[in-house]
Amino acid sequence: MATEQTTTGLRERAQADIFIPFVVTRIALVVIAVAAMAWVPSIEGKQFTHISPNPLIDLWHRWDAGFYTKIALYGYGWQAGLRDGDATFMPLYPLLIGLPLKLLSNPTRVEAAIIGVLLSNACLLGSLFYFDALLTLDGATIRRRRLAIWLLLVAPTTIFFSGVYTESLFFLLSLMSIYYARQRRWVIAGLAAFLAAATRVVGWALICLLLWEAWQQRERFSLRSLVRGAAALAPLAPLPMYVGLVGLMLGAPKAFFEITRAVWAQGVGVPWRAFTEFFNGPIDFFGWDRSLVDLLFLLVFVLLAIAAFRSRINYGLYGLAILAFPVWSGTLMSIPRYGAVGFPYYDVLAKWVEGHRWRTWALLVSSALIAAYFTARFVTWHWVA
Repeated sequence: MATEQTTTGLRERAQADIFIPFVVTRIALVVIAVAAMAWVPSIEGKQFTHISPNPLIDLWHRWDAGFYTKIALYGYGWQAGLRDGDATFMPLYPLLIGLPLKLLSNPTRVEAAIIGVLLSNACLLGSLFYFDALLTLDGATIRRRRLAIWLLLVAPTTIFFSGVYTESLFFLLSLMSIYYARQRRWVIAGLAAFLAAATRVVGWALICLLLWEAWQQRERFSLRSLVRGAAALAPLAPLPMYVGLVGLMLGAPKAFFEITRAVWAQGVGVPWRAFTEFFNGPIDFFGWDRSLVDLLFLLVFVLLAIAAFRSRINYGLYGLAILAFPVWSGTLMSIPRYGAVGFPYYDVLAKWVEGHRWRTWALLVSSALIAAYFTARFVTWHWVA
């Protein structure tokens, strides 16, 4: 009887704390997006394409989504010996979209986009359960866990978690990696971390989470310690494997880096180069190269990462590491998306507002309003991140 009551209680809490916020925010996101497409002037041109006259389908297919659906449908350019910009996109997400497409006789971008949206939202929903479970391990109160979930779902970049983008898949896999590491299930943790790094270049940052956790669980040398060490280092493997494959296919070992530099103006350099480049020209509020929004988000994320050290050292390290890639690559472009997957940030904010009613509502409402603005820009082909 007690077990049945506990199961019922967990089911009711999951419905209240996870399903309801998920459904409410996703419906609100669609309503805002469709309204924006109807009333806000969209950028028009050959490159600003619409894959469907149905706004419920078309709204998700913007910017990088076109690369993912193209890869899922036709493969990478480097597979045909071309140095296309799609080479810089890690393979797991488009691969998962492409698998069900093989069951269709003549798949199009519409089918690819629909599968991508379903995949992203399924991963987002799954990540909420793991986020709640991880916060429970951290001793968070029910109120704090609820706040963290709401803050994630109304974050300014929430449109990317539901669109044809890698954010949700990466978020789910990164949470799984640290959750199972905390549970000492290192084989699953290492596999999740490997797959996360095969989803986004920044996945290498997961070693900050896993190495620290492995050190905390250290013991006498054994097979178990070897497995733990290998799992903690697993996020380092996918990028060099993929870089090597691209180089082999194109007959140039450095092809990946050359394409990244030529197409996306990113390359390994000194960390201050991103800032010298940023201030070496006109700065727009929203801009491809120099955006005030990118700089503001970077400052906020750094402060949140520093605050995360108070929870766990590896949370703070991870919060800083996911920002390191864009900074070291020489540009602050898309910083809001890089930081969007930093789960420690949402917990820090939840702790900050917990127990403060007006602070809570101010943060939730302001974040939701920014999210609505970003969504309206995104669906009308205005640059966000």
